[in-house]
Order: sequence, then structure tokens, then C-alpha cells
Amino acid sequence: MSRADEIFETEQEISPAEFRDERSSRGKSSKYRQFREVAKQLDSIDDGGSVKKYEELTETEVSSIRNQILQLVDEDKDRAEREFRATRKKMKDGGKDKTNEDGEQLYYLYIYRQ
Repeated sequence: MSRADEIFETEQEISPAEFRDERSSRGKSSKYRQFREVAKQLDSIDDGGSVKKYEELTETEVSSIRNQILQLVDEDKDRAEREFRATRKKMKDGGKDKTNEDGEQLYYLYIYRQ
């Protein structure tokens, strides 16, 4: 049996309520909602506005904050036209990727308004 067949055999039908329950974050990213307010208060960097920089964030933290910022973006706009941005960059320590005590990659996160 091919892997595709194995995957196909795991198919299940679930209700929309079960789907929402399984996909919900259970508040994990909502505790980062305050970063939306940070983004809203920024002036456009094209007009000399500032960029907020955060350090030593894990992938999970970066993802949760980015999800909050992306909720500010009008869904009709394509990626190139996003007004609110949250971008990351790997932290380095002597040329090597910087990690925390759990071995997780650490990042800088930049929040700005285009």
C-alpha cells in the first residue's frame, strides 16, 4: 500500500463545530493581542515612523504575534500591499544561530507600518 493510500484511509468526516474546536488556539495567540495596538499606533515608516523591535522570541511567539498583526490587514489586499507588517530575523551569536536553553531558535521581531 502506498503512503498516499494510507493517508487516504485516515479520512474522517467531522462537524463544523468539531473543526472549530480542533483548530482553535484556546487563547494561545490571543494573549498577544496587545501587539495589534502597538502596530495601530505606529506611523508609516515611509513618513518617518518608527519600527518596534523585540528580541529573543521563539518561533511560537513570533507566529502568535504575526497572526495578531495580520488580522489588521484588509483581506482584499495582496501580500505586497499590506499596511501592517511583522517580520523576523534569526538571532546570531558569533555567527551561529542563537537558541534558548531548550534549543529553540531565537528571533528578532520587527513591527512596522508600511
